[in-house]
Amino acid sequence: MSTVRMGLMFLELAVLAICVPGGLAVYNTLCRKLGIMLHAGQAGSIVVGGGLIFATMWLMLLLWLDWAGLTGLMLFIPPLLLIVITGYIDDVYCLPPWVRLLLQLVSAELVYQLIGYPDLPWLGDVVIIKHVFFSLVFVWSVNLYNFMDGSDGYATTQAIVIFLMFSICFLVMQQFTWATSTLGLVLALLMFLIWNWPPAVMYMGDVGSTFLGASIAIYAYYVDLNFDISWVYAYILLSPFVLDATLSLFRKIARGQRLIDRHSQHAFQRLLAVGISEKQLITYLLLVSTMNSGLIGLSIVWHWSQLELILITAISLLVIYGMIETVCQQSNV
Repeated sequence: MSTVRMGLMFLELAVLAICVPGGLAVYNTLCRKLGIMLHAGQAGSIVVGGGLIFATMWLMLLLWLDWAGLTGLMLFIPPLLLIVITGYIDDVYCLPPWVRLLLQLVSAELVYQLIGYPDLPWLGDVVIIKHVFFSLVFVWSVNLYNFMDGSDGYATTQAIVIFLMFSICFLVMQQFTWATSTLGLVLALLMFLIWNWPPAVMYMGDVGSTFLGASIAIYAYYVDLNFDISWVYAYILLSPFVLDATLSLFRKIARGQRLIDRHSQHAFQRLLAVGISEKQLITYLLLVSTMNSGLIGLSIVWHWSQLELILITAISLLVIYGMIETVCQQSNV
């Protein structure tokens, strides 16, 4: 049975590998011919909203896999579809922040009702505390990924790393249908990365970044509940984004700025201002991801608790962040 499922996995991924590039090419052509969803870039106009294509194609894959017998994946679709619709409308019409937040909270509640939230022993595992905590984690995941999508290929690469790790876990457990779902997103993102690689000719837009943030949260919750893989692992891999976005948020608050105001104080933006290229930035992200993967491995071998893993990762990243601060201050950035 597993051999048959593995064969189907390759076939399904092959179909996706054809559909996603085709969809991106059609979307690019239509946007340019109609003069819509275009952003002025240094090397010409850049198409915005490419995330609509890889998100839609991947959700169709989930529908197919559910029809083929993996019923759990159908539960992912309602909250993700709401995020995709909200994100694309926001790309086109710029929704008010309160509308976006309300719809994201509705999506978080859909996740809770359809999938559930993991246990939270270090906060007492009280139902209401757990509910509020993981709802906030979901909403923050959606928004921080949107905030961090500000450099060509950067957010795309981070998502590829995280879903590749999910895929490896599923393959090791011989969960080939689940591996198909995550490898499908990895493949779709690799196809998109061709367009998004520096210098980008297409951006994923809010529709893509919010979708990826929501997808990471949903998979993290689901694998914790059903495969005994801690939700913390996904967020350790996401920690460069979590730390950068969170510290930038605190920086805004300290300066008395509105939370919705645009700024250029993220660590990755300041590194770019110092003179680091976007390709170098992606390389540094991959190095940090390798370090975080190693910490996850050590936590499994040495039986660290969730809090110990979070603390060690946070200290490691804060050291790196301090080095970035030093470089930026020396360059007056």
